[in-house]
Amino acid sequence: MRLASFAFALAAALVPLAAVAAASPKVPDAVARAAARYAAQSDIAVAFQWDQHQEIHAGHLYNSSEHDTFAMAELGNRVVAACAISMVNNGKAASPADMQSAARNIESGAPFHVPYDERYLGEYRYTVDGNIVYFHALVRDGFHGDGTFTTDAAGDVTEVDYTPCVLPPHADAGTIRVTRGRWAAGYWGATAIHEEFSGRQLFVVGHMTLDVVLSHRAVYPSVAAAKAAVQAIEPAATGRPR
Repeated sequence: MRLASFAFALAAALVPLAAVAAASPKVPDAVARAAARYAAQSDIAVAFQWDQHQEIHAGHLYNSSEHDTFAMAELGNRVVAACAISMVNNGKAASPADMQSAARNIESGAPFHVPYDERYLGEYRYTVDGNIVYFHALVRDGFHGDGTFTTDAAGDVTEVDYTPCVLPPHADAGTIRVTRGRWAAGYWGATAIHEEFSGRQLFVVGHMTLDVVLSHRAVYPSVAAAKAAVQAIEPAATGRPR
């Protein structure tokens, strides 16, 4: 699965996190409140459909358009089951083997260290301006980034804008925006993702955009139920996890 967006899967050289956490100051109240709201839903199992459209343009030398659809089950920001429904690159459908491989890669991928997850608060430095929190990663690897997140009056995070500490190959600039909303009572999650990356090699300038829509979002009573909903979907079928 070629996702800058699961910006989670970039290679990393980890700094000992215990040392970083020990040196980190107490987080601002706005960050603690957002982390508490996020932690309250960490044991809720969900499933959803992930539709992504990726465009890559590099002058006249290379152009690519890809549209992929997956069903996923998630618990605490970690994908626990994935199924490729369809994958089409420049009008050509992926083989069943490629689709199965993409689903396995999603399931095995390590998650981005969300700056409002209480497990990772010691890995960032924060400043607050009203309902906007600025975060700077103290661990400079592919699981972290620098940017902002916005909260509502209750402390739920509504939007995250950031630049990964490690950019995709050949990129020298880029941003990721995650729009979040209420899925169900007691659960907020991503509803859309927009990414843009650009880079240059010699005289060739390249640009990549990725747009993701998360639909058919549902909360399940257990991880097993969420997994079963995803596993019931057949490749090339359409519709929500059952």
